[in-house]
Amino acid sequence: MNVKKDQENKFYETQSLNLISSSESVFNGDLGGCTWRDENGNRIPKEKLNQYLEEKHEKLLKESLRRYMPIGSVVGLKNTVGCYMVIGYKSIAEGTLMDYQAVRYPQGTTDNMPTYEFNHDDIEEIYHVGMSDNIQRAYKQKLLDEEKC
Repeated sequence: MNVKKDQENKFYETQSLNLISSSESVFNGDLGGCTWRDENGNRIPKEKLNQYLEEKHEKLLKESLRRYMPIGSVVGLKNTVGCYMVIGYKSIAEGTLMDYQAVRYPQGTTDNMPTYEFNHDDIEEIYHVGMSDNIQRAYKQKLLDEEKC
């Protein structure tokens, strides 16, 4: 895996296609204005880049369908109205251990807003998957391993 910095010193991964734009900016979903090149300087066709991004997105969604979606994920729950953003794991509600702790989205948390606890099986729809990196995946595996004990 290669890691680069953009102009704002944010790190980003350049794995697989080793994506490098001519402007050295992070891909933000808009291909206009950037020419994407591989590590040899060859232009990457828009179709190939889109295919790569779709495959990565599908892989992330599949992984997230298992328990313990990344912090920041936004979901819809069965028999509820509105969206909820995951802020934590293994929360206790009324004496019961629940998979997730969340806040209403987009309101977030304020002095008067409660948090909500729910289990993975309560998720009906995934609207957004939060950040997933090696640290998050290792923590998720730790949570899954604890369940086996």
